[in-house]
Amino acid sequence: MKICYYNWVDYRDNRGGGVTVYQRNLINNIDSKYNEIYYISSGVYYSLKVKDPFFTRKKNIFRIYNSETIAPAHSSYGSVSQLEGDKTCKVFLDIIAACKGFDIIHFNNIEGIPVSVFQAIKKAYPQTKIILSIHNYYPFCSQVNLWHDESVNCKDYRDGRSCIICVRPYQSESFIKKDLFLYQFLKDLKVREGSFLFCKIYQYCFKVNDLRHKILPIINKIIHSKNIIKDKKSVSLINTEPKIEYFKNRREFFVSTINEYVDTVICVSKRVKEICIKFGIYRDKCKVLYIGTEQYKFFEKQSFPIRKKSEDVFTICYLGYMRRDKGFEFLLYALKHIDDSISKKIKLVVAAKRVDHLLDDLMRTSRKFHSLKYYDGYNHDSLNVILENVDLGIIPPLWEDNLPQVAIEIHSRKIPLLTSNTGGASELHNSNNNFVFKSGDIWDFKDKLEDLVKNGIDYEDYFSNILSPISMKIHIQELFQVYRSNN
Repeated sequence: MKICYYNWVDYRDNRGGGVTVYQRNLINNIDSKYNEIYYISSGVYYSLKVKDPFFTRKKNIFRIYNSETIAPAHSSYGSVSQLEGDKTCKVFLDIIAACKGFDIIHFNNIEGIPVSVFQAIKKAYPQTKIILSIHNYYPFCSQVNLWHDESVNCKDYRDGRSCIICVRPYQSESFIKKDLFLYQFLKDLKVREGSFLFCKIYQYCFKVNDLRHKILPIINKIIHSKNIIKDKKSVSLINTEPKIEYFKNRREFFVSTINEYVDTVICVSKRVKEICIKFGIYRDKCKVLYIGTEQYKFFEKQSFPIRKKSEDVFTICYLGYMRRDKGFEFLLYALKHIDDSISKKIKLVVAAKRVDHLLDDLMRTSRKFHSLKYYDGYNHDSLNVILENVDLGIIPPLWEDNLPQVAIEIHSRKIPLLTSNTGGASELHNSNNNFVFKSGDIWDFKDKLEDLVKNGIDYEDYFSNILSPISMKIHIQELFQVYRSNN
């Protein structure tokens, strides 16, 4: 079977979060004896010499340069290029032709490519099956996360009116393309990302680029005001005058295109399926398929935990980002309200890239607790050390987090999870009422956590009804059943 995968970044890249990790695991575990695997990425590669889109190839890995749709999504917020882009679609078809067609094209994202590519593929290659996995809500939300104005879960976009004040423009398309060119240029030169040299070159060029794009509009304005040059194009910012109709039509266009041209929509949790159907994706196109994980091996090896006595110290852990949508700020606020008699028994473990003012708040809050162990981020190699002796993982998202990778990582080590009722994380313990709190409700969180600390965790109750982590082997078998199905 000839299978082509798409995501906006290369699966070997450090960008793209959990989707990139999943895509990498998928490709590394598919049996290459019986399958030809190809990969396309787009939206982050730009040339200073050539303007029109083109592709490059290294073995079976393709890059589309100069895509009309910039990735990730916020870089082209409010742009019609997310809907249509004939030149980019043509290049995508050229790649298919160069490979003499595919049996399956599986999109793990649509960022970086016009959604009209689905129509272009089906018209040129009607026998090719198109699969779309919903790892975020980009088809329904330009911001991606249904997270309005970086503050609240967006339950009603008010026919596009809410979208106007959701994401603020921050740079021109020209600026962003140059920025992406520089980033990739340094990576292609093997300058290690995050190294001193990479950071210094990148910071210097960023400042020059930023200064240039701030000065140009001023110069143009002066020139125009003096009528020295007429019809000179000023630098236009993305989303300067967004139209309500655009955002309304955008969602409708994405949904109708997916319904007409995509064969199967893979939803990574039951909650994702509910949201897809709510926004108009046909029910019979949607299939729930929990993603596989390399972390499964720990679930196999790990023994079930022993019930603690009420006087024992109780360790809770937060993994991920210090972001509001992930629930970190909510967690900090909620921890302040834990009774002192309970908090002195709780050890805090936090592994998240530092945000200075939030880290300061965490340090202050931790004074009422037994202790705090803080890690400035984490990787898979450090997870076992971080999660050693942890009794409870905290997953408190405020947005409809599809199925957080961090939840799977903790769950795979047979550590119970206390989750918000938003998103798909609670499905890992089948929404066990003792381990679910109302999203954003500090008092419900407080009650649930204090009860678990005082009375201990009933492991038999918890683990008797969990969703076991899925190995990559089983996941690939289930995925190939979708590939071979007749729908």
